[in-house]
Amino acid sequence: MSQMKTSVLDFNLIDPVEAGEEWAVAFDSPYNVVEIYIDKVEIRDIVRPLEEAYMKESEPSLLRMGHEQYYSHLWPKLLYDNLYYARMRDPYFENDDCLLLGCVECGIPECWSFSIKEREDEKYIYWYDFEHLYREWEYGLIFRFEKRQYEAAMRKLHKFISQQMR
Repeated sequence: MSQMKTSVLDFNLIDPVEAGEEWAVAFDSPYNVVEIYIDKVEIRDIVRPLEEAYMKESEPSLLRMGHEQYYSHLWPKLLYDNLYYARMRDPYFENDDCLLLGCVECGIPECWSFSIKEREDEKYIYWYDFEHLYREWEYGLIFRFEKRQYEAAMRKLHKFISQQMR
């Protein structure tokens, strides 16, 4: 993994009702959520074209459901805890899945979820093994983040916890 590009991680706090997230509009959610950006591209925009290629072949009905997006964003504390504790379990070995996105219809993270595995070495944090809970889609994505930049992004995410209520 040493020859790969180093990416930049960032987070953005949004009002999911204003952003039109289906579950938030339907339930008038009082909570803000967090967008995840890798190299200035929102993570849903990274995975959507990969998933749509599978849907066109095997599940065209999913494309006809009319969703602008297939995932919702998570609340700041949930996303922070998922990312933080994934590394705390055993930082130099592979960890369990780390949930990044949830269901666009109901907002329940585990309903229609998207996760990664995370590992670190002395210099970098890696996101790999991107996975949909109910589909065996191959994403082929690996991102490497410089540890100092990653930790700065995590501090920014942590500050969002106090702004979780909209």
